Amino acid sequence: MTDHSKHMAHANHDHAHGADCGHEAVKHGDHVDYLHDGHAHHEHNGHWDDCDTCTCANCADLCVTCSCTNCTCTTCAHAA
Repeated sequence: MTDHSKHMAHANHDHAHGADCGHEAVKHGDHVDYLHDGHAHHEHNGHWDDCDTCTCANCADLCVTCSCTNCTCTTCAHAA
């Protein structure tokens, strides 16, 4: 399971994401992140949380889109 202990709530988000919302949906651990406007977020307890940013020394991508081949970040969407 992906660790998302920070739970950074995305403020003022009134768009309802879903299968036909028009934004790219990416499976990320135990949830789906929706990509748009340079960020990614997912529904969590009635609000939207922003996706974590990769913490490895190789990039600064969103964890859901990180493609480092030697990533050490525990929240990224790929196997390290």
